[in-house]
Amino acid sequence: MSVQQLKPDNPLVPFIIFFAFVILLTIMITNMRSNQAAQPQTQTKAVPQDPALSLSGRGLSSALHPMPKAPLKSLSAADVNHLLSEAGDDLEDGHFKDAEDKLRTALVFEPRNPRILSQLGMMMLQANRAPEAELFLRKLLEVQPDDSTAMTNLAEAFALQRKYSDSMICIEKALAQNPDSGQPYIILARIQAQTGSKSAALESLRRAY
Repeated sequence: MSVQQLKPDNPLVPFIIFFAFVILLTIMITNMRSNQAAQPQTQTKAVPQDPALSLSGRGLSSALHPMPKAPLKSLSAADVNHLLSEAGDDLEDGHFKDAEDKLRTALVFEPRNPRILSQLGMMMLQANRAPEAELFLRKLLEVQPDDSTAMTNLAEAFALQRKYSDSMICIEKALAQNPDSGQPYIILARIQAQTGSKSAALESLRRAY
């Protein structure tokens, strides 16, 4: 084709330009598809779950908080009482961890049960886990504010944490509720001895007995 034939007034020029554009576009699309095909495909493979991290496995979670063999959707009052009875048996046999697990399970279904809260509070005190004892005993006193034994135990939990002012308040309340109780005076005597008031501690011990 001559130069004369490609002049702008030649009617074939638009068709030639359009045809060249189509060829160029086809080449670009082909190259893009080739590049995509050449890139490695990232496949998501199922990662096996470590049983030590499974909430329902026998690893770390079950060691800290043993799960029941079957999920418990609800517990009747009779079921809760059965758990409490088994927890009592565990305590008598010295199986404190098993007893704690049963009591905590029962507490999930009856969070305001004073018997459960009282037993857990006492267990935490005996295990020298005063902050946890404080939480359970506070909750118990929300349910039973006139429980002088719970108030005394809360005074003990505060004293173990060296929260002496809080402990003194609980001691005063416990004695107001039950003036004949000796245990508040024993806690008071220990606080007084630890803070250097030995003569006052001796007087508190005398009043305890």
